Amino acid sequence: MKEYQIGGRIFFQKELTPGQWMQIIPYLMKRRLPEAPTAANIFFILKEDLYPCLAIALREKGKKLRNKDLDELEVFLRETLEEEDPNLLTTLEVVDDFFDCNPIPLILQKLERLRETVGKMWTISPDPSKTSLSSSAPETSPSETKSSGDIPSENASDSPGTGAVM
Repeated sequence: MKEYQIGGRIFFQKELTPGQWMQIIPYLMKRRLPEAPTAANIFFILKEDLYPCLAIALREKGKKLRNKDLDELEVFLRETLEEEDPNLLTTLEVVDDFFDCNPIPLILQKLERLRETVGKMWTISPDPSKTSLSSSAPETSPSETKSSGDIPSENASDSPGTGAVM
């Protein structure tokens, strides 16, 4: 577990929880990450997404993870680190420690393989745009042309007022 003092508050970082992964993966997946990521190249690759990622990865000491306000923390980190960390030493340390706590390259490789597998499954599946998702047939009057789903008149109910086809 790594600890940092930022703006008078103490934060720590450890392996991400599944919920944190679900929050951070979209930021990581929308960019091509290098095979051997470093704190410096991740800093420049993430650009405007750096502070939301830091807000997801860092936990404040004494506060429960489920009570974290990501928007507030993102603003706090952006304002505080830009003012207190002009040389980026703390920011780069947090990013570097993130990779010590989380095996990102391995996780991203597994996600990429899963994406490729699912992609292959979609290419051999029927075109979903040609499949109707409607669960009921459109209404027709007795004088209209019958469709393949109609019940032959000799098997249909003779009850008045029931035009529903089951």
